[in-house]
Amino acid sequence: MPARLCTLPMIAALLASAATALARPLDQDPYVADPVFWSGMYKLDARGQGPQNGSAWAQQVIRLVNGEVIAAGRTPASALFSTDANNVGLSRYDALGQSVSGPWHTLDWPDDPGAVYTDVAALRRWGDRLFVLADAVGASPGQRMVVLHAFDLASGGLLQTSVALQGAADFSGAGLTIVDHGSVGTRLVVAGTLRQGGIGRIALRRYTLDAAGAFSVDGPVQLPAVGVCTGSQDCQVTAIASAGGSIGAPPRLYVAGTFLWGGAPSRDFFVARLDAGLQPDSGGFGALGMAVVGFDEPGSGNEDILVALAVQNVGSAAVPDDRVYLVGNVSRSCRPGIGVARLGHGGGLDGAFGSGGRLLFGGSGLDAGHPDCPLARTDTARAAVLSPADGRLAIVGSATACAQPPCTVQTHGMSAIVDAGDGTLRDHRELPFLFQGVADRETVLAAVAGNGAGRVIAAGWVRFPNDFVQPGLAGKRRWVLLGLARDRIFGNGLQPQ
Repeated sequence: MPARLCTLPMIAALLASAATALARPLDQDPYVADPVFWSGMYKLDARGQGPQNGSAWAQQVIRLVNGEVIAAGRTPASALFSTDANNVGLSRYDALGQSVSGPWHTLDWPDDPGAVYTDVAALRRWGDRLFVLADAVGASPGQRMVVLHAFDLASGGLLQTSVALQGAADFSGAGLTIVDHGSVGTRLVVAGTLRQGGIGRIALRRYTLDAAGAFSVDGPVQLPAVGVCTGSQDCQVTAIASAGGSIGAPPRLYVAGTFLWGGAPSRDFFVARLDAGLQPDSGGFGALGMAVVGFDEPGSGNEDILVALAVQNVGSAAVPDDRVYLVGNVSRSCRPGIGVARLGHGGGLDGAFGSGGRLLFGGSGLDAGHPDCPLARTDTARAAVLSPADGRLAIVGSATACAQPPCTVQTHGMSAIVDAGDGTLRDHRELPFLFQGVADRETVLAAVAGNGAGRVIAAGWVRFPNDFVQPGLAGKRRWVLLGLARDRIFGNGLQPQ
């Protein structure tokens, strides 16, 4: 009897402990390395590896309906020609992470050592076509232009090419979106930045798509004067998205980026809404068709730079009610972190999300002179995807920290999961690339795509250490992918899938 009585407090303590343990996973939403994709490890692709050992890195990624993955980025023309990553590279993988046989695994376009591509700005599938938007250097020294390519999804063959944005100024690509509506037909819209005299402004180009996906130019480059982006202030465009299907209310276009206040060291997110004719929605969204959002934490540099945009219609087809998500990097008093804002259909901050419509996490808000500030981590967002079916916003990028000064600063892949409904940060973790059990390589995740079923795929690069034993590989980047999956029960990758 005494023995039994002695165990009652122990049982009570165990029950309390179990209740606490159960509450934790219900309050969190851990996304861990997906055991289905490449056995839960980084998929290291030997793009560019060969006699010359060039660098290659992924910048965009999409997931197809059948689970296959296509990544796009920068590669050398060929390992035999050059080490410069100035071609557009495309790779295709099955749902398990295995490279798909055929031309897709080694497709480098235009396979020319003299190519001049500098960035892959967007990757989008439409029917049997794969659209790739890329920045390139034009004939004039330093002049940049934006090029649109269409590849055949089955063979990887190039079908069409068009110079989307080009002129006397420099252009850089931000993204593309496709509108399919009875009022305008099917249109592809390219967004970018025109930069001249240190001032950037919104640049748009529209194309018509036929039933087969072939495109044709639909008018000249448009430079809409909307909100604060009128050509007198600096606006750097980062992303474009659309809302509205083939029926119901007319489609809406959202163009987002970063606004520089009058040349002062203060930057904020901006987002503008336009109609399918590329005209600003000056009466129904924000101020003159644009909303500007800043975090401006006290003691920070007020540098808030947008990296991603997502839009979800929570209304009906006839009566739209768009939620607009803005994701970017936010300066803080000690180390930069990540900011997420949600706007309502009228362009105002949605108070039901986060704290007054904003969520700020990562980095450090410690005073810059605090003794723990040198130990704090910098979190950098590079891409985000909204999965409405999951109600989650997945953000990827990198985390940089020094564990114990003096030491070597290390950069690892980073992921964060945000509840799209209430703005709660559900998961936030580092994702180091391990080589022989050691995380000695810079790792950055630059792109992410979802499938609406608790899984996402991220892509980016790892960089060999500068003192790597093989001199030809020292400091070189390698193309990588990593699958992430919801691990709701354990949060440690041991949950059955």
